[in-house]
Amino acid sequence: MATSAEPQQDTRGTRREHGRVVVGVDGSPGSRAALREALLAADRHGDSLEVITAPLTEAELGAWGTGAWPAVPLPGPDRVLGAARRAAQDMVDDVLVELRGRLRTPARIDVRAVPGHPAQVLVRAAHGADRLVVGHRGRGAVGSLVLGSVGLHCLAAAPCPVTVVPPVDDGA
Repeated sequence: MATSAEPQQDTRGTRREHGRVVVGVDGSPGSRAALREALLAADRHGDSLEVITAPLTEAELGAWGTGAWPAVPLPGPDRVLGAARRAAQDMVDDVLVELRGRLRTPARIDVRAVPGHPAQVLVRAAHGADRLVVGHRGRGAVGSLVLGSVGLHCLAAAPCPVTVVPPVDDGA
């Protein structure tokens, strides 16, 4: 068994240093399933994990920061991003508890909230990564066959392999 300081072998049998897995989360069941898969994949290869949430675009954050929606008292962009990051960290903590005993080594996990369109943010974050993992929200028999705009954009534009993870079947 390789220690954390030794290079791993990739699927082609060549040696490589530890890599990086990027996963997008938005609080949905599909993103929770994606996070779970990303944690397991990072653990299998001794990779680090970068958890990204993109709660609002720069324009939306800018509108909030200027009070463009005066009917509702709005928090500033930093508070929105901070709350989104905390929610993503809570999801990571929950999934780590769920996977307790299944993970061999604690992965280095970085949780970030980044303003921007989720698909564009994830593709940018995936540069230099070994894998990008996204959830699939599929709703119902027809919806589960149609890939959402974020997943489709990531499949088309990501600079690394992309894994699209369906949500866990909740019996619906």
